[in-house]
Order: sequence, then C-alpha cells, then structure tokens
Amino acid sequence: MEKLAIVTDSSADIPDELIKKYDIKIAPLYIHTGGKEFRDKIDITNNEIYELLYQDIEVKTASPSPRDFLDIYKDLLENQGVNTIYSIHLSSKLSNTIDSARIAKSNLPNAEIEVFDSRTVTISTGLIVLEAAKLLARGEEKQKIKDAINILTERSSFYATVGNFEYLLRGGRVGGLKRLLNMALKVKPVLIIENGKVKLLKITRTRKGSFESMIQELKKIYSNRGKVRVAIFYGNDLEAAQFMNQQLKSDKSLDIEEIVFTEITPVIGTHSGPTVIGLSAVPSLF
Repeated sequence: MEKLAIVTDSSADIPDELIKKYDIKIAPLYIHTGGKEFRDKIDITNNEIYELLYQDIEVKTASPSPRDFLDIYKDLLENQGVNTIYSIHLSSKLSNTIDSARIAKSNLPNAEIEVFDSRTVTISTGLIVLEAAKLLARGEEKQKIKDAINILTERSSFYATVGNFEYLLRGGRVGGLKRLLNMALKVKPVLIIENGKVKLLKITRTRKGSFESMIQELKKIYSNRGKVRVAIFYGNDLEAAQFMNQQLKSDKSLDIEEIVFTEITPVIGTHSGPTVIGLSAVPSLF
C-alpha cells in the first residue's frame, strides 16, 4: 500500500496547529549566537531574537544538516511505513537547506524521495506545502500531489514590507537596496520574490502605503479570477497584520477561500527584523 509523507523546513512558517493537523514533518533551521546553537522555533523564541537584534548582538542562521534530513527520512521509511517522501523547501538561492535535503536523499538511493525547490520563502513555501498536505489527506494520488506542487511553485505570490531596511541590509539577501541607504528612514519598501530571490518591487512613502500597495499587487493577479488561498505573515506588529486581514476580507473582488495567519519563525525574523509584514497567495486548484 502506498503511503506518502510531506517534509518541509521551519522557514515555511506554517502554524503549529496546521503542522499537527496534516502531520507535516519539519526540519528546523539553526540560529547561532553567543557561541551557542539553537533550533529554530524550538530552543529560541521570536522575542529573544528581537532582543538580540535590538542590542546589535551578532546572530547567524544555518540550514539543517544532511544528517537532520537523513534522520527524518529514515524514520519515515523504516518506522512509519512510508513509501514516498515529498520534501519541499525554501528557495535554493536563499539557503543551502535544499542542498542538505538532496545529500540526504543521495544516501538513500533505493528510496522514493523527491526534493522540491519552492523558489520562495516563509509562508509562500508553507502554502505550497499545505496544499500538498491537504491533497494527501484527501487521499489523492501522488502524481496529482506532485503536479500541484510544481504548478503552485510557478504561480505563488509573495509581497512583504519592513519598517526599516536595517536587518535586510545586514543579511545581504535582498538585491537593489544599497542604493536606498540614505533614504532608509524615509521610505518603505515593497518586496517580492523573483527567480527565487528577494527583490525590491517599489518604494512607498508610508507604512500604510506599503500595505495598500501589497494588496493592490495581489488584486492585479487574483481579482475576479477564481478562488485564492492567502496567508498573512508578520513579526511583532500584530495590529498591522490584523489591519491587512480586515482589508482583504472586505475586498469583494477577491474570492478568498482561506486566510492563514502566521507569525514568522526566529530564523526569518533574524533576516527581516521584527517589523516585517507580508502577503502570500496561491490559486485554489481543486
């Protein structure tokens, strides 16, 4: 009997209750600071990370090791009766996580393991994972699940903004921002994922303006074009996330089937800072 399992990493920012509901296996990324190593979302909290950032204490992140993935894969295959594993991870252009997953796969040459590059990050990856997990829970065949993963990887959307550029610039993972250093306190960015990298789409004069811009960008793609699943992700600005939620729910041009509300993990917060807020979306395929 075929049995499929879904694996992802902690950067997918999937809420705990959905991880449990769909039995998604999570490989935590790591945080290094003060000579110690912490597992993302397990050994360290968001508030602890933000406090370190406020104090300008060096914080570094690292991907899961091949051994981490090998342990997860072997447990599924040897102890849980799994025949096939779909392992879906953040963009290979932002992290080495997928490399670790592929190395682990190579150590199990007889196992049916497929590793997918979501070419995105945070809950944008998470929405793809959740769609795969929902199809699995419905008893769909693995080829249909694989096709959905590939389609949604091509069609997912990501928009984000931050209160300031400081942490993005520290991390060096966003292109096109250095030229804005002298303006950093005066403008608010709208960021997108393009070809697996975080890039600057536009700048706005106010934080509220960046929120409105993200919603408008989402509407360009999804207004009056069928059902869509949306996620709102945030750092420590819950009020702003709630504002975004209200705006989306009141927009009649968007046929929103579901809104996932999620707080980013410490690893994502390390790179974005506490003021990040964003929208992700995927079309509803089934």
